[in-house]
Amino acid sequence: METGNILIGVISMMAIIIPFFLMYKKSKNTERGLLKNLKEYTQNNGLQLDKWGSVENIILGIDHINKIAFFSELDGDAYKTMHLNLTDLEMCRVNREGREVKYHGGKDILTHSLEICFYPKNRREGIEIFKLYNEDKNKSLNGEIQLANEWVSIYNDVITSLASTSKMPEESEMAVV
Repeated sequence: METGNILIGVISMMAIIIPFFLMYKKSKNTERGLLKNLKEYTQNNGLQLDKWGSVENIILGIDHINKIAFFSELDGDAYKTMHLNLTDLEMCRVNREGREVKYHGGKDILTHSLEICFYPKNRREGIEIFKLYNEDKNKSLNGEIQLANEWVSIYNDVITSLASTSKMPEESEMAVV
C-alpha cells in the first residue's frame, strides 16, 4: 500500500511539474533564437548589440556607439527585425491603447495594443513604431508593459544625451575668462 501511495504521489508531482518545465524550456529557446537572430542582424549591418531585453516573442536592443535602437519579433517561424538611428529622433514614448472595464466594483484598464513610438526631429518624416503587443494577435500581456517602459527610458536617455552634446558650444565660441 505504501508503494502505491508513493507512486501516485510521484506521478501527480510529475504531471504538475513537467508542463511548467516545458513552457520554461520553450520560452528560453525562443529567447535564444531571438538573440541569435538579432546578433546576426547587427553583424550583417556592421553594428553591435550592447544591451538587450526580451519577453515572449519580442526583443529590444541598443548599440550605444552607433546610437541605434533594435527591434525583432518572432512571427510564426519568421523573424522580423528592424533598427532605427536615434540621432534622427527627438523623443520616444510608450503608446498604450486600452479600454476601461468595471471589475468587482472597481475600474481596470484592459490593454488593447502597446507600442513604442519614435518621433523624428524633422516633422515631415513619419513616426516609427515598434509594436510590442496587440490583443488580437497575442493571448495575454507577459511583461511587455515593463519592457516598454524600461526601454523608452534607455532610448530617451541616449536621445537627450545626443541633444545636449550637440548644443555644446565649440571651443572657438567659448568665452575666455
